[in-house]
Amino acid sequence: MLKTRFNNFPKGQYYRERFHDLLEDGICNADNQMWKEQRRVATTEMYSSQFVEHSFCPSRVLASGGSVSNSRRITETKCLLCLAKLVEKEQGELQFNCLMTIIEITVAAESNANLRRAAFKTDLPTAKAVVDQLLRLIKDVDSPTLQIPAIKSAMNTHSCMD
Repeated sequence: MLKTRFNNFPKGQYYRERFHDLLEDGICNADNQMWKEQRRVATTEMYSSQFVEHSFCPSRVLASGGSVSNSRRITETKCLLCLAKLVEKEQGELQFNCLMTIIEITVAAESNANLRRAAFKTDLPTAKAVVDQLLRLIKDVDSPTLQIPAIKSAMNTHSCMD
């Protein structure tokens, strides 16, 4: 919605003035053509492999230990869908770390009904995307290093969806 109808949601002069010292003229404080240019630059950078690798590490730390509150933050901000996409498109250590994060989230969801309902309701596209990628890895990838975490995560996800 913000990508195609951004002009329907201007920040306005009042907002820009209040936050200029903190945000300057960056994407979070821009409108109209300035926003489009900032978004173009940010989008290009956000898909670089280096950015993805560095931005993923905090998610793994947040989810570590099966923390319900941190897992909830990850699922509420659509990061769980991002993890599924990274499992689909990436390889190697990043893909493995995404799987491990999904395991941490599913472990936390097993013990918390609210998180379980929020993240793994059977009709949610996010839950479907996660399960689809886990099943794809189990079926199509010839790597026990990836298959074992995928199986564990799929089993946890399945118990969350019951």
